[in-house]
Amino acid sequence: MKKILVACFLLLALTGCGTTQKQAKTIKNPVPTYAPIDTTISYYAYSELSSSEQVLYARMLDAINNYQAKITSVDGSVSVDEAFKVANYIMLEHPEIYYFTGGCNVKYDDEGVHELDLTYDLDKNTTKNNLAQIDSIASDFASKNAYATDYEKALAIFNYLAENVTYDEAFADASKADTTESAPYNPSTSIEGVFLNHTAICSGYAQAFELLAHRLGIEAVSVTGTGKSGEGHEWVLAKLDGEYYYIDPTWGDQDTWIDYSYFAMTSDQLNKEHTTDETLLNYPVAESNADDYFVKNNIMFTEYNLDNFKQGFTQVRYSTPEAYALAKEHLFNRQEIFKLTKSSKAQTVSNDNYLTIKIFEEN
Repeated sequence: MKKILVACFLLLALTGCGTTQKQAKTIKNPVPTYAPIDTTISYYAYSELSSSEQVLYARMLDAINNYQAKITSVDGSVSVDEAFKVANYIMLEHPEIYYFTGGCNVKYDDEGVHELDLTYDLDKNTTKNNLAQIDSIASDFASKNAYATDYEKALAIFNYLAENVTYDEAFADASKADTTESAPYNPSTSIEGVFLNHTAICSGYAQAFELLAHRLGIEAVSVTGTGKSGEGHEWVLAKLDGEYYYIDPTWGDQDTWIDYSYFAMTSDQLNKEHTTDETLLNYPVAESNADDYFVKNNIMFTEYNLDNFKQGFTQVRYSTPEAYALAKEHLFNRQEIFKLTKSSKAQTVSNDNYLTIKIFEEN
């Protein structure tokens, strides 16, 4: 049978796996040993796999964690496409393996996949040292934020990222201008940028949220797609207190303030400004608003009243477009904002998609 090698590249630096086909032959493979999946954490993508795919997932994750170059004695029940899918799923929900961006060659025959060769993008010793530092930071965060509810834990992560990370505008702009297929690794794309350099783009924010969520026992997985301007973007699906929500920690970080419009969104809210790429993974519909920041804090209002802003909260949401429009009319056009503050530095930000209004003073 003729050998072939095909490269496969997917969105947002996911797997670049190749394939090599060989003649089928009957061999007795030894039973492989590998570390099992951590069952103290639920993994959404992993749960969507078949039993044979889950075995490969566990074997591949264990190999990547140990910088192994080859996975042998695969039982052949997984197809090439399924192997690619498993590799992608691992990267979507394991931000700690940022040094692996999907470089692999899948060897298969008519029965299925039998062997995988893995390649890594970063030096093992350097990565090991960096991960030790990240682990220490994440462990310290987890020990200080072991709250009773998932809502409190997730909100702590959301606030931490907004307060400790700066969006890497320079790298983001350079990335848009770079039209080459394979750009060199930049720490701002991963947890390394967040925890060691305090700078990141959307993938770094999302993966850092995911890492800290896992440390606090929260199910979370990265979501890829596009933002409101059509640019590539990444955010998070998280299961909080038994319900799924979408969280965008990048857009929550507004430099001088935090926008809670992007915390614990329903699918309807998400879809106003995000388009999910479901070619990799089918994500669940999020319908509950129980952990919505505005609902949780009783600052979702059915009608406008200046007292809405006199309860210690400077950002509120309205339940209807009519109430929201009335609030904008009074605060902006009739300048009722100056009944709340006499500062000439008072600023307001409104979001027509999420019916939210924020009042703050410019530093």
